[in-house]
Amino acid sequence: RHPESEGLRGAYGRPDRRSPGRPATSSLWVFSKVTMLFLFFIGGCGIPPRLTFAELQNEFTTQADFPGGTTVRYNCRSGYQKVPGVSPTLTCERESVWSEPRQFCRGKLP
Repeated sequence: RHPESEGLRGAYGRPDRRSPGRPATSSLWVFSKVTMLFLFFIGGCGIPPRLTFAELQNEFTTQADFPGGTTVRYNCRSGYQKVPGVSPTLTCERESVWSEPRQFCRGKLP
């Protein structure tokens, strides 16, 4: 459901009671849009993507914003092993997006 549609619930699950014709907007939706604009202008990224085969190293799990150029490291999840020669990292690029994840961990053979 799009946040601007009528009938969106406001804070604490109560219906958003705005004047007729005025779109309903949740505060979380507004916050996320403002955060995205802020990160776009300063050249940063939000939380790195969750990967099925790897998890962020602990030092990066408490951060929500990453300046452009930041590189984060991953550890292979249980049942996966590191692929030799493939860096387990992603980088926040200038366009405020994370670099494309490569398959740096693969499932272990039985």
